[in-house]
Amino acid sequence: MKKTLIKIFVIFNLLPFAVFAQHTLPDTIHRNEILCGKCFLQELQQNEFGSHFLSEYRNYLPYRGILNDLEKKIYGCRISIVLGTWCSDSKEQVPRFVKILDELQYKTSCLEIICVDKLKTAGNLDISNLKIERVPTFIFYIDEEEIGRITETPHLTLEQDTYHILFSE
Repeated sequence: MKKTLIKIFVIFNLLPFAVFAQHTLPDTIHRNEILCGKCFLQELQQNEFGSHFLSEYRNYLPYRGILNDLEKKIYGCRISIVLGTWCSDSKEQVPRFVKILDELQYKTSCLEIICVDKLKTAGNLDISNLKIERVPTFIFYIDEEEIGRITETPHLTLEQDTYHILFSE
């Protein structure tokens, strides 16, 4: 009985990590590994992608005037980020977007972060309903309804494009 309880305890404590674990895949062109599947923000700050992440994050200066307006609307919004750790646009835009969210004190634990391979698939995770064509893609939801997205690079700036999405609904 004691062994059975221990097994149940171990399974239920490790299950969340197994369900949400991302996988690494070899990138044969660049000879490194890429993340694939759901991932946590901390994982983006490690390895080769992490060096780009930290540099872009540190050097990006969001426009404070727009951030003041965004504070009023961002908290009712759920955000999904779909990115490729192999993608130069993801290496540039994702850290900048995270910095904007940090400046707004948005709960980054509420972010859904999905890493894809070069075919825009996320391993065992079916994301076909997201209709991802380019990465990174930032998808904004209010009440589980998509209200807009920024794809690959912003038209103006990340904060201005986010403003237009949140205030045009």
